[in-house]
Amino acid sequence: MKKRKIFRTPEERAAWVARGEELQRELQYWIERGKAELAARQEPASSP
Repeated sequence: MKKRKIFRTPEERAAWVARGEELQRELQYWIERGKAELAARQEPASSP
């Protein structure tokens, strides 16, 4: 069973949510970057 995060103030919760959103944006950036690098590597190999 997962422990629930308990916040003392609404500001503490807002900061926690903002950090989570920032981490999601950063993760998405790295995923997109990795996909772009893979696509760039495959381009020259597929062209005759």
